Amino acid sequence: MKKKLLAILLCAIALVSMLTISASAGVVYYHGNDNSRHRVYALTTQSGTTYAIGAKITWQIQGQSAVITGPYNTSTGAQALSESPSLWLKKGQSFGYYYINGSQTHQSTAWMNFDF
Repeated sequence: MKKKLLAILLCAIALVSMLTISASAGVVYYHGNDNSRHRVYALTTQSGTTYAIGAKITWQIQGQSAVITGPYNTSTGAQALSESPSLWLKKGQSFGYYYINGSQTHQSTAWMNFDF
């Protein structure tokens, strides 16, 4: 019982630490569709240049079982962008992942549909 309680406490501390880091750095996560370029993207931004931030997008084309992983991009600057190639005339869904200092700190809460 003590080991289980300790494990839960350590997980809670780690979660609070990650949330504190992202809040203090002014980190914002975006996940969306670029309709003019027919791409899906994940974007991490920060108000300063405090941390190494990262982003990775994944997508699945309707009717296909494969989930495709886009590039994992990092930056110590203001933004890190991961985007698909053009998905012109494709339908499907996408999912984003976000990183601070190499650790995943957030992921999309649901698949986002696209129809280009």
